[in-house]
Amino acid sequence: MFIDFIEKLNKYKYKVKTETSVFYVYQSDLRKYSIKEGREFSDEIYERLVKETLIPRARKKALDILSRADCSEADLRKKLSLKNYLPDVIEDAVNYVKKFNYINDERYAENYLNYRGKTKSIRQIKTELLSKGIDHNIIENVLTDGSNEEEALRNLLKKKIKNPEDMDEDKIKKIYAYLYRKGFSTELIREGLSDYLSNT
Repeated sequence: MFIDFIEKLNKYKYKVKTETSVFYVYQSDLRKYSIKEGREFSDEIYERLVKETLIPRARKKALDILSRADCSEADLRKKLSLKNYLPDVIEDAVNYVKKFNYINDERYAENYLNYRGKTKSIRQIKTELLSKGIDHNIIENVLTDGSNEEEALRNLLKKKIKNPEDMDEDKIKKIYAYLYRKGFSTELIREGLSDYLSNT
């Protein structure tokens, strides 16, 4: 392959463009693999670069990302992509961490539900998990096994209604609208509000 150009991005990092791809390396990589603008770059050396340098670097970055916070497979792919790793290199890094069960979308969805589900509706949880790339079937299974929407609604009512005796019609309407925006059904809101105001 032919090196079309090499662009210096900062003190250490460089962008290398060939006829078929774009990849990012450090100054030491340019020297180690004799990467020079306007020169041929053999497939053999390119494969060495990927195997010896880019793949280990992406694996390390994936582990670093996961050491700071759990994330879904789709989120991890996105974060690695933002770091400008090649698609094949990202695929390898994702498969590497999956092999050790460092990412597991079902576990992620369960943890998300346990942490967020205390104050969120099923609809809101679904929307958020879908936005994180979690498969629809995984979401349905997790919600079927572990969601308690009534409890989530009650937790929100406790948070929003400090003194039930002061609740007038306007305040009740505002609470109703707030809960509806949160994704709770009208029936659940009506029953939950009635029960909460009657028993507190």
